[in-house]
Amino acid sequence: MTIGLGINRPQGAGGSLLLFTKPEGFNWNYESEFFIKQRGRKYYTDFNGSAFKNPSGATYYVDPMASGANDGSSWGDAFTTIESALTASNAARIYLAPGYYDWNACGWLNGVPTFNRDCTIICEGGKAILHTSQDAAFSWSAEGTANVYQTIYNAFYEVIDRTNVNARGVPIPLDKVASIAEVSANPGSYYYHSGSATLYVHTHDSRAPDSNIMAFRQKNNMDIRAAHNIYFENIELWGGTYPIVFNNVDGNGKHILCNNCAAHYGPFGGFLFRDISRVSLINWHAEYNELDGAAYRQNIFATQTDILEINGRSYNNGIYNHNNAYDDIVNGSSAHDGCRIIRLNGTYAQNDGSQIGDTHANTQSLNLGTNAGESYATTQEGSTDTGYRCTNFAEMWMEQASASGSYYDRVSSATITDLGGFSGNGTGGDSGTIS
Repeated sequence: MTIGLGINRPQGAGGSLLLFTKPEGFNWNYESEFFIKQRGRKYYTDFNGSAFKNPSGATYYVDPMASGANDGSSWGDAFTTIESALTASNAARIYLAPGYYDWNACGWLNGVPTFNRDCTIICEGGKAILHTSQDAAFSWSAEGTANVYQTIYNAFYEVIDRTNVNARGVPIPLDKVASIAEVSANPGSYYYHSGSATLYVHTHDSRAPDSNIMAFRQKNNMDIRAAHNIYFENIELWGGTYPIVFNNVDGNGKHILCNNCAAHYGPFGGFLFRDISRVSLINWHAEYNELDGAAYRQNIFATQTDILEINGRSYNNGIYNHNNAYDDIVNGSSAHDGCRIIRLNGTYAQNDGSQIGDTHANTQSLNLGTNAGESYATTQEGSTDTGYRCTNFAEMWMEQASASGSYYDRVSSATITDLGGFSGNGTGGDSGTIS
């Protein structure tokens, strides 16, 4: 199976696919594993993730609507929690029924996911949404002020209404306001009184709150500590300290591949990977996280981190910022500390800072066919109101890339090399040296 769009399809009227040649100085020798080809402004790869999709071992099934005494061996005998499958004998492949999984259905209400070996988790027939809200905890009542409803709910971070979605189908967070009176005056808002642990909500259409209102607790969601090869498909992570995070604990970095996955509503970012050998994000989506949509670091162990992003969509990260210390530093995607990353065809827009931002010595990025949309940086015309930003001795290459809507197209205090085909419409154009 070829992940992404593939390069082995018949050549159509649009012309032949041309082999992309790795630029001199880009130190990841990825051509020993896959090739990149180009047609016009679009890039393709024959990267193949099937080796990670089918590790040897047992297969289990999970359906939170199943009965509780099953052994997980089939859909008719499915486990009710993901953790039950992860800790079952020789677990290697886990299939999830579509739907919403809160902490209880995930099974890690009081802990973190337990990966004991290489593992695949796939949702069949739709999306599995793993989230940190607890619908059963809500008991709504009218507060007494027009359109304001209240419930006792402790230690949450973000509130959404699943009936109010943006153009990409992602539920829009409610606006945080400072009083009950402001809630009443503003449809689609909430106020939290920490002293009484009371949440006050005014829905976007002024209806009484129902099961579509979700409030995400700042607890672990998909928090991976063990060094194993992990494959996810058709999984969305909503809320949690991080929706999905890999923190290497022993220096043995492996490979995580997320195919058609999303990470939304994280107070510290969406996808975060630290000290892992390989990350592959294919057809991925990150939105409404407080920090970067996707961030990569290697600053504890000597592990070299290499990342492949294909067809990413990273929007609106940092715009519902509950901590002003994060203003203007939020990226759609960012590589740090010597990571090497290839981005193909992604769109990064409306994030509170530079849309793509790479930094630190030995960090290298190759950006092919990427689009950096408008920055929502609060400091207009500043160095972070930009499409691409390369700083602190990092190196960035780009070809057939574009920038639109930000003040600067590209900001470089390090090294940006334009391999050709760049287009931008920023009022400030480029800042720094672009070779």
